[in-house]
Amino acid sequence: MFWKYARIPFLMLVFGGTLFALGKELFSPLPKQQQVKTVFSEQVSLAGWLFLASKPLTDPIGRTYQYKQGHKQLTIEMRYAADLLSNEKPFRDYDPTVTTPVAPGQPRPILRQHDATGAYGLSVQDGKAYLRSCINPRGKAAVTYTQFIQNRYTVDLQPSRFVHWLTGQQPLRDYRCLWAYFSIPLEGSPPEAAYQTLEKTWPTWYQWWQANFPTL
Repeated sequence: MFWKYARIPFLMLVFGGTLFALGKELFSPLPKQQQVKTVFSEQVSLAGWLFLASKPLTDPIGRTYQYKQGHKQLTIEMRYAADLLSNEKPFRDYDPTVTTPVAPGQPRPILRQHDATGAYGLSVQDGKAYLRSCINPRGKAAVTYTQFIQNRYTVDLQPSRFVHWLTGQQPLRDYRCLWAYFSIPLEGSPPEAAYQTLEKTWPTWYQWWQANFPTL
């Protein structure tokens, strides 16, 4: 008899508490997520390329990998961004949709989309062709801030993740990124040829890192 009368207030209390916590998560300023200890493999195989060397990076933590394919030299820099604040500057710096001055004769940055991996930016700087993108823990890669936030709302805010959030195991929105910076010297060749090499290499690299994304 007691439960008959107490059930509705109890359910209202649980619902109200959940709604309050969800609102706080969505609309209040977010505390900086604690950076986890991230281990970058010293060597990552890349089909069609000969691994040469790698070295660790700091501030933010990461690692640079160097490869060779015939006369081509490929450098891939990986950086781990632990929270939204750490991600803001790379998105500002490498957003190909932002109109910024370029050197005379230098092509404008390009935004491209790959069906399996997501978005990436292509650009030329200091005699090198670059491919840059943010590998998300869930969802496809992003290269603009808008794409990144859309991922957080469409991929992170799933019912299956609410239990982990309510128990404090995971944040409701996961703002971490593995930033990938590919670069290859132009050596007098047109940027389009270098872009093709980078774009061909990108999917394999993306798949390996998303499968091995650091856990919280």
